[in-house]
Amino acid sequence: TMTSSHVMLLPLLATPTAGLLVPSTWTWMQPCVTPRRSQQIVAGLNEWLKLGDEPRELGLLPFSIEEALLPGETKEVHLYEARFLKLFTDATQKQAGCLGQLLITPGGNAAAISPLLVVDESRRRDVGVWARLKCVARVRLVEIQGTDYDFAQAIAELIFDAYEGSAWTQEERCAEGDESIDLEAQIYSVYESCFNMQQKLKAKNSANATGAKDGEDMDIVEWGHEVREEQSIIAESLAHILSRHREVLCSKGPDAPPEDSLMAAVKSGWNVTDSDEAERQLLSFAVFSLLSPAQRAQALAVRSTQERLQAGLARLLDQQKRLAAMCALIGLEVSQ
Repeated sequence: TMTSSHVMLLPLLATPTAGLLVPSTWTWMQPCVTPRRSQQIVAGLNEWLKLGDEPRELGLLPFSIEEALLPGETKEVHLYEARFLKLFTDATQKQAGCLGQLLITPGGNAAAISPLLVVDESRRRDVGVWARLKCVARVRLVEIQGTDYDFAQAIAELIFDAYEGSAWTQEERCAEGDESIDLEAQIYSVYESCFNMQQKLKAKNSANATGAKDGEDMDIVEWGHEVREEQSIIAESLAHILSRHREVLCSKGPDAPPEDSLMAAVKSGWNVTDSDEAERQLLSFAVFSLLSPAQRAQALAVRSTQERLQAGLARLLDQQKRLAAMCALIGLEVSQ
């Protein structure tokens, strides 16, 4: 299982970038505001990798570690300060639309493992620029540097999951009794159980609610349309989450056709050799998409697909027990 030791910490350097840690340096897009026409950007992980050998320079946009994105997730931002507009311009014009998500801990350190973000779409506004960012991979921040424009940039290199076996097809793995197949099946089964119990609890609460309003926006920050609370809410099927994350990863923006497959989209960024392994890694991240911020940050640093799957299953089993107890308390019958 994962422990806090998996969150690798890199102390912030004594540079003029200290002001980056102030949350007021950026704002989130209000859903009611319609941005102007989308800008066309030739962006993407594969284009970034063509820029040269590692390690590469990468501009950094600061967030609290609780807001870490996992591969396949998105966030919409509105940037308006001059330094962040310069960071955005450099990313779109010099770095193939890529930038790093600098994750700041409560103690003022930066996590050494950073989500690699791509500008999937952007639009100019009266003040600043709106952008939808998507997480496509992970990088290790070798060094954080200040810039003349008062934003941070890093020397960064991609990190991958360790190689965990031959490129067998799923049918071959099943025939050989591969335990990872059983693990994936357990994840789907437990997740479905949690999803069904969550739906029953939701229906019961709706029937008993007085004055509650369904469908209210709980947060103006978008996480790939996922709602995050103190207690994780499993509000959609795992298949739906995987489909959405796959679509995000394959997207090349609104003005270009998507990649033909997940494998084509992530082969270089995830260092996978076959589509089955790409799907396993996608599942290992998707399992954590509705878990706590601390667990999500830990998942970023783990470099074993199998370990992430095992840890994700353990968290789902905990969730299953909690939901079963809640159902029992109000007399709902459930099957696990």
